[in-house]
Amino acid sequence: MVIKGQIGSFLHVVTAKEANYLQELAYKSEFKIPLLIGIDAIHGNALYKGATVYPSPITIASTWDETNSYNVGIQTAFEMRATGSHWAFTPNIDVMRDARWGRVGETFGEDPYLVTQMGLAMINGLQQDDFTGANKVIACAKHLIAGSEPINGLNLSPMDISERTLNEIYLPPYKSAVDAGVFSIMAAHNEVNGVPSHSNKKLMTDLIRDEWGFDGFYVSDWLDIERLETLHRVARNFKEAVHLAVDAGIDMHMHGPNFPELVIELVNEGKLSEERVNYACSKILEAKFKLGLFENRFVDEDKISEKYLNNLTQKQL
Repeated sequence: MVIKGQIGSFLHVVTAKEANYLQELAYKSEFKIPLLIGIDAIHGNALYKGATVYPSPITIASTWDETNSYNVGIQTAFEMRATGSHWAFTPNIDVMRDARWGRVGETFGEDPYLVTQMGLAMINGLQQDDFTGANKVIACAKHLIAGSEPINGLNLSPMDISERTLNEIYLPPYKSAVDAGVFSIMAAHNEVNGVPSHSNKKLMTDLIRDEWGFDGFYVSDWLDIERLETLHRVARNFKEAVHLAVDAGIDMHMHGPNFPELVIELVNEGKLSEERVNYACSKILEAKFKLGLFENRFVDEDKISEKYLNNLTQKQL
């Protein structure tokens, strides 16, 4: 599928050897478009053996010093790029409101202002303005939205909140992230007031993209387009789920086959416009160009230890 040009991105590629191998396959495709590789580097590139592991976000937030979050972002980006990753699925700017929720440690806590400041610092550290260059990565603000106060504290459970709570508690960190130029946003597992996050066009397109000016791309969370059918029951099948999600604003599917084929079918049937699909593709290509992947998609495996050591030395200084 990579050689055929049917895959544009991979996640959780945890060795530079594998990253280089996948990029070699992509280079054999007709247009030689490099892959965008993402990883859950929420407190350092910790899935990579030998990388620096920092305190969890909730611990970073307890310092009340956003420079810590900023520095972790810079150093994480450096170590990610050294090992072939370009896109961090972080920061989690959910405002934590239920201590029973299993993802509390990923967040910066329960205060909207603190979450906003820590999230901004992390984004600025990871992206360094527009993330152009060889030592920067794309940040991902997640999860849109409000999954941190679920029924019974269970992940994926629905939320039932007022418009005031949504606007005063949960949306401010996203507004600041968009203003700071965050280039990707991940939708949430849950539904809010009966509307699944992955089909919430009013939120993703009308508010955040059109009114706030979000200029990056939306990515689904793990298999959540499928859950529009299997969990939320708003779609009769996967094809209808794809239509709902892409029409609402989702630009990339995490993860698996059949998605691009169904998008093409929906365009041919007149249910999705070519312009909508072209826009999604243009944002992902823009990311790859700015990251410099067309010029240098490979990493030097022999220099990883040296780069990590230099990063450690810089931190000590």
